[in-house]
Amino acid sequence: MIDTVLLVFIFTGSLSTAVSVGGIELLTKVIWYYGHERLWAHIPPKNNKHARVEKWLGHHTRMRNMIKAVSWRFIGALDTFFITLLVTGQLAIGGSVGSTELVTKIVLYYLHERAWSHISWGKLPLQVKEEEQNPDPSL
Repeated sequence: MIDTVLLVFIFTGSLSTAVSVGGIELLTKVIWYYGHERLWAHIPPKNNKHARVEKWLGHHTRMRNMIKAVSWRFIGALDTFFITLLVTGQLAIGGSVGSTELVTKIVLYYLHERAWSHISWGKLPLQVKEEEQNPDPSL
């Protein structure tokens, strides 16, 4: 939110406009982000043909994190564009803020995802069937 406020202020010169956009965006982004994460929770990792939701609990690949970052950023940029357009009434300012964020926040989100992939809080334990643990009964 702070970076959005800063960008809107840079493009408009108005602190009140910047704070308005940032405040609205704080609420809308939480809702959009939750939906985005729920959607990605149902997309299995490509290289695990036996994956079920409860088995996707390990670290995500860098490519998955990058694709999530890009997909989230498009949603976020559209949200920022429309909020800025709504508050300012100026298409050019909405486009400038939205397109600038599209580029800068991909990097921030990617780093955010990489950091969270190393935190076990909120992850369920990996459930492995007994036959997967010891497939050879003679062992």
